[in-house]
Amino acid sequence: MSFLLITSLPDVCLLHIFDRLPLRDLATISEVSDHWATLQQTIFTRRGILTLLIGEQPYNLVNSSYFSFPTNSSMIVELNGTSKAPLELPSVDESTVKSLVEKYSNCARLEISVNNIDSSLSRHLCCLLEAWSATLVSLKLWIRFSLTDRLSLTARNIISSDLFRIVALINRLPQLTHLTLDIHNQLTLGIESEELEDDNLDVQIELPCLAQLKEFYFYSLNGADSLVDSLLRYAQSNEKLVKVGLRNSIYSAECMGKYLEMNSSLLKKFTHLNSHQIAKYLKNAFFLPFCHSNAFHLSRYHLEEFSTKFSSLITLSTTVAQKSIPFLFKSLSKLSNLVDLRLYIYFEDPSRSNEGKSANENTNDTDPLLESLTTVKSLSLYGGISSHKQMLILQPGNTFPSLNEIRVALSLYGCPDCDYELIGAASPEKREECYRQMAKPWIQQCPILKEAYIFNVQIPLSNGLTQTQIYMINNNDDL
Repeated sequence: MSFLLITSLPDVCLLHIFDRLPLRDLATISEVSDHWATLQQTIFTRRGILTLLIGEQPYNLVNSSYFSFPTNSSMIVELNGTSKAPLELPSVDESTVKSLVEKYSNCARLEISVNNIDSSLSRHLCCLLEAWSATLVSLKLWIRFSLTDRLSLTARNIISSDLFRIVALINRLPQLTHLTLDIHNQLTLGIESEELEDDNLDVQIELPCLAQLKEFYFYSLNGADSLVDSLLRYAQSNEKLVKVGLRNSIYSAECMGKYLEMNSSLLKKFTHLNSHQIAKYLKNAFFLPFCHSNAFHLSRYHLEEFSTKFSSLITLSTTVAQKSIPFLFKSLSKLSNLVDLRLYIYFEDPSRSNEGKSANENTNDTDPLLESLTTVKSLSLYGGISSHKQMLILQPGNTFPSLNEIRVALSLYGCPDCDYELIGAASPEKREECYRQMAKPWIQQCPILKEAYIFNVQIPLSNGLTQTQIYMINNNDDL
């Protein structure tokens, strides 16, 4: 029997083999010989794409991104458009930057996820962007600095300075056509005191690169007002721009009004939108679009205009009160591309609003049918609920016939239908049964449901599982 050494193979065969190696393995073949190092450089140049996962659990930033669907699976492969594994690094220093720049001299598509980034790592990231400034066509960044609520004002201002430096470099990339910038921090102009921190929500983020982009996806902890000027100045006149995704929260009717006044051709390009405000950032103005009764008429007007102008939405996150659900769903039924819906929903307390009737008496067959959202495949429910039977208000089978996955993270403090007023006073068995009943209508009525999550506990639907096993939750969890 004769053997053929791999080193004796012609270059065309070696390149064919090396091109199928995961990135972390391909990065080491240069240590074998100078010839293999040359072949390695050929592969790097041919690929023109680099995905870096830096720090602890950087996958989490990508998988939980508002711009990733479905959200419960690894998105690296889909986002890359390649099956090659990313390069995972514990950190980055000057030598790492030099090595990456040498090996990927013609990097055209760069994807970096960095969890708990610091100023030092931020500087190295800027060095990479500067080195590839002439070749980058696509840039996707998922960034989270250290948790700002644990840091001093000085530290938070330094973080913001680092972020503005990164943004400034991005604006100077002449070939860039795709930008995903997912920042889990707030850009500020310098916070002098805790009381003035909220004033920075609407700091305008200058993005002249919008004039050249074809796709743009953005998130930071600023309000959506912070993008208004750049969208008006640079995006409205950019005919090449095809898709816009925005996670920054539209937190008021005034803010929504600014967006609805934009050119309709621009709004039709929006694929992702977040139209609810977070109380943490607006301590003195808690307005929820499509929610409060004192804004009921304004909300109905917004809803009609909203579904017409934002007609291309794929993902929507919004807050809604129980009584506004019919109006919201009627509007959303007009969105033919809506796949991912995230509702911060607040159900009424039946003991207060319905003179003591149980939830079951208020969700009977006499309720008018809600509009069917036939395109929605993923649904997330957050907020508060007063009884597990209030789930029937959403009419799962009628409203969501195409649902593939459901995530329920609703606060339930007591359930009159399970005969307990405070969840802490109920036995673990009773709490578990109550949450089983919360999941039950989705499993029974949605025929193609594949996965269910109850309080972040995954309940997979697959062959061999009984219905009881499907909606069972972990009774060791403190619910």
